[in-house]
Amino acid sequence: MECQDCNKLLDKSDLAAGICQGCTELLDNTQLQDLRQHLNIEGYKPPEITPPKREEAPIGLPESEECPSCNADLMESQLKDWRNGMECPWCQEPSIHIRQSSQPAISDEVGLEVIEQNTIPFLINNGPKVGTVIHIPHDKELGRNDFRKLLNEPEYLELIKHISSEHLILHYDESTNSVSIEDLGSTNGTYIDGSKVVGPIAKDLNYGHVLNIYNLSFCLASLDSRTLQVRHMPSNIVLHYPITTLPLNLHFGRQDEQSGREPWYRMAQVQLDNDIESLERLETISRRHLFMEIECPLEEISLKIWHEQNKEPWTIEGLKDIDSTTHQKPQSSMILEHEEILLKHGSNEFCLTIKQ
Repeated sequence: MECQDCNKLLDKSDLAAGICQGCTELLDNTQLQDLRQHLNIEGYKPPEITPPKREEAPIGLPESEECPSCNADLMESQLKDWRNGMECPWCQEPSIHIRQSSQPAISDEVGLEVIEQNTIPFLINNGPKVGTVIHIPHDKELGRNDFRKLLNEPEYLELIKHISSEHLILHYDESTNSVSIEDLGSTNGTYIDGSKVVGPIAKDLNYGHVLNIYNLSFCLASLDSRTLQVRHMPSNIVLHYPITTLPLNLHFGRQDEQSGREPWYRMAQVQLDNDIESLERLETISRRHLFMEIECPLEEISLKIWHEQNKEPWTIEGLKDIDSTTHQKPQSSMILEHEEILLKHGSNEFCLTIKQ
């Protein structure tokens, strides 16, 4: 069995590492299963256990539910109060059965004022709220209880359990409008684009980069009224780029210039982890594929877009006089005809929205 990217014959070492040892390409679950069958290596099968026969019906346990904050088992009247939205009687943390009514509703539209003081707007890019904006406090210690209040949907509870009680600090420099991340010696670490943040030195977080706290994915959201929003439609992940940061170079392939995973691809893999068909379609995008340069001359937003030589072109909707890419970089910029551009490659689609 060969690697789809470098044609290396895969063996047991590749299976054990979960990656191709030749090109370091990550092997997905389907590839690992096929390689295991090819090498005649059976996966682990738990022993069969025959439960003992009971002469009498077992006595049922009382209904209970665990508080995710203190792990206390709530039963009877405590459980009833908890499910009605009252706080845990042991740790006084809010119930997961009611949303925080004191927190204002937050939209994913750009160009909004900060809803709470001393917070930074972030895009949450996995789970049921993927692609929406939340506001995270800065310049204070953050831990699992803080993220439970921000992401109180049941789907996030298992991920939040892996966040330390004192995990990280978001630093905000108002003079430069910049954000940096400090890890507080957390158990499972804090990562920016796959690189671990090691305290006490804070590491800069820029627009378009992904902050991973365990398997939660966050990106900076823009409050600039003039913003480029990029959405990968199959996974629904979103990236923001304020127009004030132009000129801007974007790459829509899977691999960055340092042979690591591009932030959008890293987040899409996490979001689509349980959807094998979507992951396989994601792999049809080459490691180095589509490129874009965006400029803002004379207050007009324009771009150049092209694909790498010997790669399949992308179709384009929303640009004047062009409907597909070529491998040659355009000599002159193309003025945007609409506020929305669609880039399509097979089952993959990116939507670029210009907010002005």
